[in-house]
Amino acid sequence: MAEPYFSKELSERQTAVVMHYLKNLGADPYDMDYVKTQEYNSDVFPVDIAIIDPSELFNYYVVATVGLSSYRFNNNFARCELFMVLPPEWKPILDKEEFYWAPQLLRDIAYNLIDNDIGVAVGQVHVLNGTEESGTYSPFTDAVGGIVTMPEMLPFEMCEEEIGNTYTRFMQVVPITKEDVAKIESMTPFKFIEYELHDSEGPQMVVKLKEKPLQGIDKIIRKNESVLKEKNKKD
Repeated sequence: MAEPYFSKELSERQTAVVMHYLKNLGADPYDMDYVKTQEYNSDVFPVDIAIIDPSELFNYYVVATVGLSSYRFNNNFARCELFMVLPPEWKPILDKEEFYWAPQLLRDIAYNLIDNDIGVAVGQVHVLNGTEESGTYSPFTDAVGGIVTMPEMLPFEMCEEEIGNTYTRFMQVVPITKEDVAKIESMTPFKFIEYELHDSEGPQMVVKLKEKPLQGIDKIIRKNESVLKEKNKKD
């Protein structure tokens, strides 16, 4: 697979990270958006965001950090990148907060790790905006932060890659709500992952989009659909 056309603007590590995502998601370099980040400060490498379109192999959007693994927090934690999985109906329109909250949440979690010198681990909980009544991360989501878990929806090869003589892990972040935070506090993060992020069909780790209030035309359509269903039952 050819390297992305913009790879000359990236470090060798960032290019290797992008190629790892593309290879395991069955995506083409032209089937993605890449958001460069201004340097956080003079001592910190930027953490960019890659947004990879759904493919035949994986029919979801993937929003991923590119650059977090530049940091080696300490010997007890491997280098790591983070990603989220969004449904195919999500739209990567990045100049609208309605759609941009997801990549921004992921990047804020990455910089929270850097600021606090925290290595990445499964079961880690990041609450970025508190859990008070109005404390959602954005008006366009019910999420207040995220929990780190293994990328169970993808092949095992997605989990780890040797880059620059060290292994880099690729962990998934699932957004969590105020109600989820309360459950995590009562049942522990690992039990939350086991019981709340799984059901009989397997892992349920796709970002849940906040439903928009129904418009007039939507109400009419739903009413007509309901009438048709009732009519079909009688027939």
